[in-house]
Amino acid sequence: MYIFGVILLALGAFLLVVFSPWIYLDTRGATGLMDFTELFWYAQWTGFWLSLGALLCFDFSFWRAPFAFTQRAAIAPGIAAGLVILFIAFAMPEASNQREWYKGALGFRVYLRTKIRLAADARGPEALPSRFTGTWKSGRDPIIQIGSESVSIRNGAAHIVISEQTCPHRFHLEYRLTPPSGLFEYFRNATATEEDFRRLSNHDYPLLIADCGMDSVALVLLEPKKLLVLSRNASPQILHR
Repeated sequence: MYIFGVILLALGAFLLVVFSPWIYLDTRGATGLMDFTELFWYAQWTGFWLSLGALLCFDFSFWRAPFAFTQRAAIAPGIAAGLVILFIAFAMPEASNQREWYKGALGFRVYLRTKIRLAADARGPEALPSRFTGTWKSGRDPIIQIGSESVSIRNGAAHIVISEQTCPHRFHLEYRLTPPSGLFEYFRNATATEEDFRRLSNHDYPLLIADCGMDSVALVLLEPKKLLVLSRNASPQILHR
């Protein structure tokens, strides 16, 4: 069983190293007529399962004959464990993030965050208001309070409330899921730079438009606890909950 584990480890190590993000992925993204980026996903996950299978083989061998496990025999399990940890920490690709892998959108934290976002998006537009509701802050200071039918904004001494009561002539709250291309006009109106826009990932973002005539704001949910504020009256701002 130990020999079989070594074979699995050799195959897994080959895939994890040759197709590692540092070697295989082009930092410029997909280039040329053919895009083989998807091969990275198959190679990395296959290498991970092979290395994990090798660890199980080594564990079984140790359980069968613990006294036969010499210091030299422990090298292979150590390598397998190291490869598994490196995969989880720095690789672990999530399929829907394929166009972002070359930017470093890899590893367990990104994988988990993406799965949470996909699960939230699957709940549909009806669940969008609950994802925005709450108090959003810059440091310790509350800046925006979002309710079911109103948006309260503090900007220094100024305090703006966008609601049906405070906007008798024009009031509009709209929630929707929007791709980055649909956010470009809001970035432009908020005098954001093109570099700010390019930082967006290639997936739909929850968007809340709060309009009160002269006072309007576009709120983009970048992450469950990270909100981008785009307004004609101020520079783009990141708030947290």
